[in-house]
Amino acid sequence: HIVQYWSRKFFFFLNVGLETYGCYHHATAQGQLIVANHISWLDAVSMNAVLPAYFVAKSEVGDWPVLGWIFHRINTLFIKRDIRQETARINGQIKEMLEQGDRVAVFPEGTSSDGTQLGHFHSSLLQGPVDIGSIICPVAIRYHDGTGTANGDAAFVGDMTFIGSLWKILCSPSLHVTLIYLPAIPCTGKNRRMLASEAREA
Repeated sequence: HIVQYWSRKFFFFLNVGLETYGCYHHATAQGQLIVANHISWLDAVSMNAVLPAYFVAKSEVGDWPVLGWIFHRINTLFIKRDIRQETARINGQIKEMLEQGDRVAVFPEGTSSDGTQLGHFHSSLLQGPVDIGSIICPVAIRYHDGTGTANGDAAFVGDMTFIGSLWKILCSPSLHVTLIYLPAIPCTGKNRRMLASEAREA
């Protein structure tokens, strides 16, 4: 509840609008894994403002000013992407958290984009829900100006720094994010590549 409260306060401070569509899937005894497209560091804040989750993020994020401190405080799972064994370790942690009934979120594209196209969904971090027969909940994220026209001010791409991105968001004349919660995908009888494909298609 504290994470949700401060995430909403942060959106108010940034003067960013937040809308949601679809049906929220509340975590069950087997938890749930949320998969979403990735455009900005603001993606995680927006989802925490609605349904707080534990996020998987690249280790570099933990060193960012201000935001790194926040992500450490909300128990983000940091992965060192250049170490192969890290994938197995994070998958083990995700499985344990799902078994505890927690909600975990991943961005299977592996990197952020400008939001105009959807990248390939990597399946490497989807093993946890497969192992315990949990569910995957796709969430589509879109940034716009409030009238439906795409707004790229939140996109975190290229060699952009966190401070530069934050300033661009603060200077945006009208920035809104819409989260579309899509139907849950059951994992029973499916492998992680099948699930990655289904989630991307959704």
